[in-house]
Amino acid sequence: MKFKRLFVVLLAFMVFTFASCDKKSPEKGYISEERVNEIVKGFSTTTDYSDYYVTGTLNYFGIPEEEIPGSVETDYKLKDSTEYFDLQDRNSKSYYLKLPLHITEANWTYVRPEDYTKEEKSRQSTKDRIESALIIVGKTLDEIYYYEDAEGNLVIRTFGANKALKINESDIIVHAKWNVTVVYNKEGYLVSEKFETINTSKEPDSQTCYGEANYEFV
Repeated sequence: MKFKRLFVVLLAFMVFTFASCDKKSPEKGYISEERVNEIVKGFSTTTDYSDYYVTGTLNYFGIPEEEIPGSVETDYKLKDSTEYFDLQDRNSKSYYLKLPLHITEANWTYVRPEDYTKEEKSRQSTKDRIESALIIVGKTLDEIYYYEDAEGNLVIRTFGANKALKINESDIIVHAKWNVTVVYNKEGYLVSEKFETINTSKEPDSQTCYGEANYEFV
């Protein structure tokens, strides 16, 4: 298993040593931080669901399903903390990118105390978790862009962000330039996560990595 994981990381690194250096510009229409905060204030502040259902697909350089799982269709119990995001809790984060399943105003702005306990060490705000998962915060020119779609969903995107993206359930780390789109509905619950290397539309599956998962809460 250790050899397999090392192979996964090395293959990803070698493939992207020749990737395009072009950085994509963001699409127009992104909203201000003030508007994002207004939207978050309208999200549900209570735990409205007990379970969630996820369906997804993953292409990892065309490697067969029996070596790298290429799809998921399963349900989980939801651990919905409205006060903070806990990275160690499997049932509070998304299948692929480990993103928060539910944003509230409280967990969006959560600040871990300076004298935190061992139990509190893995807690962080949902905003910090999303941004640290998608870009290298404070050490890159890459940015997170927020949008509001016609249905009132909060859409979070990156464009050509240079990042060692961790793809959770398959134990994969791929260093590349990524386009990522994450959608939360009007209640603040995750609708979908989508990620792709910037060469996805131009190159065959054997030279690209991309995936998507959709979520339903019950």
